[in-house]
Amino acid sequence: MGRLHRGRAGRWGAGRAGRRDGRGADRPGPGPPRRRHRPPPRTDHRRQRVRLHRRGPGRPAAAAVRPTGLLPRIRYAQEYEALRDRAEAADQRPRVYLASLGPFAAHSARAGFAANLFQAAGIACVTGPVEEFTAADTTVACLCSSDKVYADEAAGAAKLLREAGATQIWLAGKAEVDGVDGNLFAGCDALAVLRSTFETLGVQ
Repeated sequence: MGRLHRGRAGRWGAGRAGRRDGRGADRPGPGPPRRRHRPPPRTDHRRQRVRLHRRGPGRPAAAAVRPTGLLPRIRYAQEYEALRDRAEAADQRPRVYLASLGPFAAHSARAGFAANLFQAAGIACVTGPVEEFTAADTTVACLCSSDKVYADEAAGAAKLLREAGATQIWLAGKAEVDGVDGNLFAGCDALAVLRSTFETLGVQ
């Protein structure tokens, strides 16, 4: 018999002659080689950002802000800023006398609260006993102490301040005392208190 030739009918396995196994049957030839999967090249975002920054002159200008029809922006502090501007523009900075009653432990907390409130509008504060009110060169005073001390001394202190020339007397706290024009406490209308004080002191 002639020699059996293993020819190629095609390029890859299907056309290649199979090998014979022990029983004489043909085995299919090997298939085409597998291609290795190559991941896509990585993008260096840092270099892209650098390039974008370098293109600064060529970037389009920011669009002008257009009215949206929504409510206008209002800063919560702008009313206090307006009051501070008025205080700084005055010939003499407005001043309030914090008349302290009782020991330091009794009046320190409320004196600090009153000072913070008045100073938010640019009003200077001077602290001292009721007897030194005339030296403060102001016509507005604020009594500062505890409720217990108020019950015993606030009415008499307000009378002394009136006699010394006070035209407006505030009280730090919610106690109701004869001779007091208004109260300062957490949650009160601070702007109303400050505007009333400005009006009493003649600040335009």
